[in-house]
Amino acid sequence: MGNGGIFNCARPSEIQGIASTNVPAYTNRRTSPSHANYLYGVYTGVKWQCVEFARRWLLL
Repeated sequence: MGNGGIFNCARPSEIQGIASTNVPAYTNRRTSPSHANYLYGVYTGVKWQCVEFARRWLLL
């Protein structure tokens, strides 16, 4: 917070960061309805919620 409390928010579905195991973390601030996400044919959850991130992390 060294910028006076001003945060630069990522656009909807834009990468926020990358976990140490190269799993991208996306912002879940969205303007469209929720969608199911699949990785390698496995349902990981609602795009891009925290549980979905954890499931992608476990699969990669």
